[in-house]
Parts: sequence; structure tokens; C-alpha cells
Amino acid sequence: MKKHRLVTTLSLLGLSLALGLSATQVHADDFSKTSTGQFSVTAGQLSLENIPNFDFGTANLKDLANETTLKDQTTTNNTLSISDYRGTSNSGWALTASLSDFINTKSSKSVTGAIAFATNNSASGSIGSEASQIWDNKTANLNGSGSVSAKVDNEKTSLTTEANNAVDSGNYEATVTWTLGNTSAN
Repeated sequence: MKKHRLVTTLSLLGLSLALGLSATQVHADDFSKTSTGQFSVTAGQLSLENIPNFDFGTANLKDLANETTLKDQTTTNNTLSISDYRGTSNSGWALTASLSDFINTKSSKSVTGAIAFATNNSASGSIGSEASQIWDNKTANLNGSGSVSAKVDNEKTSLTTEANNAVDSGNYEATVTWTLGNTSAN
């Protein structure tokens, strides 16, 4: 019986060694390893999302014979919005605007003017025949990872026309050209 016990014990010991089990103590630190996780970030775009339209109401021929100022009466689509998701190291931009002459839709007569542009944010300036800066990333407080909007302030936005005796009655339309430019060094 002792011989049988000895053979069984030796067999179990041999089996334990074959399976890699040992009689030494195992600590959790012996099996701790580290790995890494990663992801990539791609730069987004600089985008002019929304531009305002203007409606300066009605003027009479007598008013247009002299310099006249007309307030903006627009109630819809009067928000200027820019988004910039290019990253903080590539965040420079500037927005300029220019105004064509107002052309009579029937007679092609023209009226020259300039828009005094104001918003509830920092976007503002005079929009005339030459492009002028209206807004930039610094005054908008936008650093390349977000979007910003400015609603037109109708009380402060107006059109001032030059004196013009050669006009006809009718509807006059002009084009406002908004240009968003990348001013980053990168």
C-alpha cells in the first residue's frame, strides 16, 4: 500500500510538472503587462455656413436725389455663421465683404451705396464696392475647433446711398460677396 501511495504521489508530481504547475507562489505582478490604445484625428474644414440677406425697404425718388439712409428690415435669414474645425494650430481666418451697385431690375439704372453692417457679436464694418474685413478668428474668439454665429442687428445695419438724380422707380438689387479666407501660416 505504501508503494502504491508513493507511485501515485510521484505520478501526480510528474503530471504537475508536465502541466507546468509548480509548488512556488504566484503573484499578480508576475502576470501584469501593458498595451497601448491609439486613434487618429483628421483636420476638418473652414466653412462659411450662413450669410445674411438684406431688405432695406422702400425709398422714393426724391430721397435718392440726395444721400439717403435706409434701415435693414430683414426678419429671416439674417445670421452670419462660420465653422472652423481645422485644429488650434491652423486657426487663422478673415471674412471680407463687398457690395455691387444696386441695379434696377427693369431699366438697368444703378444706385451706389454702402452698408453699415452690425451684429450682436463682433462682426461689423462697412460693406462697399471694395472688399473690407468684417470679421476674423480673433474678434470672433474662435480657435480652430468650433463654430460661431452673429445675428444682424437691424437697428444698427443700414444702407446709405449716394445722391443720384438718374434713377427710375422699380426694384433695385445688389450682390454682397462674402469671402472667407485662410490666414493661417500653416
